[in-house]
Amino acid sequence: MSARRPYQSRLREEQTRQTRTLILEALIDLVNAEGVAELSIRDLAARAGVAERTVYRHFPDRQALVDALGEHVAERSKWLEISDVDRDRGTGGATAAELVELLPQAYARFDAAERELRALVLLNLDPARTASVSRAHRDEIARVVARCYPSLDDGEVAEATAVLALLGSSRTWLRFRDEAGLSPAQAARAAQRAARAVIADLEARLASRAG
Repeated sequence: MSARRPYQSRLREEQTRQTRTLILEALIDLVNAEGVAELSIRDLAARAGVAERTVYRHFPDRQALVDALGEHVAERSKWLEISDVDRDRGTGGATAAELVELLPQAYARFDAAERELRALVLLNLDPARTASVSRAHRDEIARVVARCYPSLDDGEVAEATAVLALLGSSRTWLRFRDEAGLSPAQAARAAQRAARAVIADLEARLASRAG
């Protein structure tokens, strides 16, 4: 039997990518139009114009859908990656204070991908199904906080991480916009001011322990 030709493999990979994208775009449309309460694979398949078995082949369960959507949205919105910021800052890596100053930029990217982010936030409301990109982002913030404030104990790192991750999340961005009625600029300022207060508290703790 002859080996599969390279162009056939590339074609299959492209077809797989296109089908996944088609399903994820249909998911975004469906969630924005109807919410998540009645979300079903049957409706998703119908919206995407594919068979239900095709959806299951690409996304065997809801967690796989949420994770794939998170990656899809991160790519579309050019999500700020802490690892990228670290590279820009050199060997020392980004500080927690520097990350806070990037919040307006992060919120601007959320605004630019509002439709996609809204769908992801609604699917992410179940804590048991948080997208893997969201979990990875929280872990990265914990790493930065622990590095910048080595005198903090594990509990203090966890508390600071929780608040900073929440303030920098698309979930908080959407609540500021929808529930609080803030403009994009107001939402970014509100998040940044709150995050600065957290950093100020961490700096004060560090100074008191150093003294």
